[in-house]
Amino acid sequence: MSAQTVKQANTAYARVRLTANGVDASLRIDDSPAARDFLAQLPVKVTLKDYNGTEKIAYLPRKLSARGAPAGVEPCVGDVTYYAPWGNLAIFYKPFGYSEGLVTLGRIESGLDALMRLKHDVTITMERIDTAPEGGDALTRGRALRSPISTGEQR
Repeated sequence: MSAQTVKQANTAYARVRLTANGVDASLRIDDSPAARDFLAQLPVKVTLKDYNGTEKIAYLPRKLSARGAPAGVEPCVGDVTYYAPWGNLAIFYKPFGYSEGLVTLGRIESGLDALMRLKHDVTITMERIDTAPEGGDALTRGRALRSPISTGEQR
């Protein structure tokens, strides 16, 4: 693999569709070990819950790798993140301070307003919707990986 191909692979991203009760959101997922682990679990069905009036959270079927991630981040509105200590996905719809163990996966491209209006726990489906640009790697190539997985309460 040439240095140019490696550089393209490291800057690649994927798109994910999140659907629930008539809400349709589009996520842009970055390229990182945690993001690749997240994409490998798609398609997936999970329960989305409001947490602290700041973020929507969901527990994935298995924990993601935080290898190589910063110790923490200060999330912005619209950030799609993974909270490593608890093993949950977190989508921020209000500003929040620096959190150790928080790993950025990507951003919401559309649908954040509708998502934040969901008041009750709701089952959501997340699936990959992109296709590969020329020269992309496995992260950038859209593909069906598995059938949806349902998860139960994990607290």
